Amino acid sequence: MSAQRAQSQAHGQSATRHPFCPLSASEITTAASLIRQLWPTGTDLHYKAITLFEPTKVDGVRYLDAEHASAAGRNNHLPDVTRKAFVNYYLRNTNRFHEAIVNLSTGKVDRNVRLGANVHGCGDSEEIIMVERVALEDEGVKELIGKLRLPEGTVVICDPWIYGTFIFFSVKKFFISNPSLLSPCPLPSQL
Repeated sequence: MSAQRAQSQAHGQSATRHPFCPLSASEITTAASLIRQLWPTGTDLHYKAITLFEPTKVDGVRYLDAEHASAAGRNNHLPDVTRKAFVNYYLRNTNRFHEAIVNLSTGKVDRNVRLGANVHGCGDSEEIIMVERVALEDEGVKELIGKLRLPEGTVVICDPWIYGTFIFFSVKKFFISNPSLLSPCPLPSQL
C-alpha cells in the first residue's frame, strides 16, 4: 500500500475514492476540523463552502487514462491522486473572510488566506431569509407594492440574487429607483 493511501485511510477516507467524486460527509467534517485547529479554542467560524478542490489537469488525465486502461484490461493500477477540499469561511460576525485549501490525503492545510475587504462569500439560506424579510418590511418597498393595487390575497415574494452585488448603487437606492427588480416578472410601466 502506498504511503499516500495509508495516510488517506488514517484520515478516514476510502482508499478507492475517485478523484472527481464530491467530498464525503467525513471528508467535509475532516476539512472543517483541520481549519478549526488553526484558530484559538472557542473561535466561532461560519463556513460558507466546503467542496472538492479538483486535482490538476495533469493528475486528472493521468488517473483517467489509467482508469480507462484498467477497464480495457491493459492495466490494473490506478495512480494515487491527492484529495483536497476548497473551504471558504468567515470568523463569525466579522468581515474576515478566508479561503483555504485542505489536503485531505495528508491531513494538513496547504493554504489559508484572508481575502480582501471587498470580497464576500455567497449568501447562505439564513442570510437570504434575512434579506427577504428586510426588503419586504422596508416602508419604501411597501409603498411601491401598494401602488400596484394587487388583488386581495396576493403574496409578494422577494427573490434575492446570491451570486453577486451591485457595486455602483446603494441597495436602498437601487431597489427604490428600480421597482421592476422587486419581482421576477415585469411590472406595469405606470409606476
